[in-house]
Amino acid sequence: MRDLAPVFCATHLDSTRGELVRIKPQVLLLDYDLPQLDGPHGIPGLMKLSPATRVIILSPPLSDDIEWSLFRIGIRGCCRADIEPDLLTTVVEAVQQGELWIRRALSWHLLDEL
Repeated sequence: MRDLAPVFCATHLDSTRGELVRIKPQVLLLDYDLPQLDGPHGIPGLMKLSPATRVIILSPPLSDDIEWSLFRIGIRGCCRADIEPDLLTTVVEAVQQGELWIRRALSWHLLDEL
């Protein structure tokens, strides 16, 4: 049996901010295209509202550079927005357990940073 936290869905940046402060979720599934988010520029501000919340980005295909920049600012996972529901559950479980969900093609960045 899977032990996932409750899910909150927001379609506006302001409601996302409010809920981050109010409920401080364990995991946030964040749409990269959320209106007014401004991609990598707006995500750190959201993360400051609930530093313990692990962020998973759901996005269209991103360049390696953009995706790596998201990991550098502290997101814990990144996957395509059209991901299959069962695989998304696997991503959330992995991130809840402290793992990163990162494409293998980006793993060289981790080694390079070390």
